[in-house]
Amino acid sequence: MGRKGMLSWRDRYEVVISSDSFLRLLGELVFSSGNRCQRCDIRRSTLRLRHLSYERLGRESPDDLELLCEECWERSGGQVF
Repeated sequence: MGRKGMLSWRDRYEVVISSDSFLRLLGELVFSSGNRCQRCDIRRSTLRLRHLSYERLGRESPDDLELLCEECWERSGGQVF
């Protein structure tokens, strides 16, 4: 925690991505994509989630997120926090 009991950005991010509402949104994205990378359209058993913007962190819409295969995620500059 940072000053005055506020969560750091990283801690807030971890809380958001482990929340029930975020996991439900992720499940909807995976289902609607048919387990396909949203860039190369190849079906993969493992996809990585990429935020296109953190502007609405905790209130994301599907347009704020992208499901990518490992190769496309790395090309996008994906980072592990």
